[in-house]
Amino acid sequence: MIDKVALLVLAGKVFALPVTGIEHILDGPRTFLLPLMPEGYSGVFLYRDEVTPILNLSRVLGISGTAEEDVPPLTVLYGCDSGLVGLPVDTVLRVVDRAKGSEERGAEGEDQGGPRHFVYEGTRYPLLDIEAQVASLPR
Repeated sequence: MIDKVALLVLAGKVFALPVTGIEHILDGPRTFLLPLMPEGYSGVFLYRDEVTPILNLSRVLGISGTAEEDVPPLTVLYGCDSGLVGLPVDTVLRVVDRAKGSEERGAEGEDQGGPRHFVYEGTRYPLLDIEAQVASLPR
């Protein structure tokens, strides 16, 4: 199997995810806020009758000033050891073979879900480690 990377956009910020963790891409599901929602999550939605948390990617990507009513049109369903998590996304740019790009370490102090970037056609995409992001959140 060829290793692939999805190139995505949220609020004008580009990022990349390994395709191996992507279970499904949904049209923005109806989301709900829960009382005492753990920090790092922005809500939950129902997927196959299971409550699925939505990771606050705005925080991970350093996006500020997003209004609560600015609900992204897509949700990437991503599989982690702890279960499925939703990732809000505005656009899926493309899915590319990892071999057609390169990976590099981020600059000192850069940490957006892991200090790696996927470089494709001259653009640096933070390569997010969702597993590490979820594991670092308070339970």
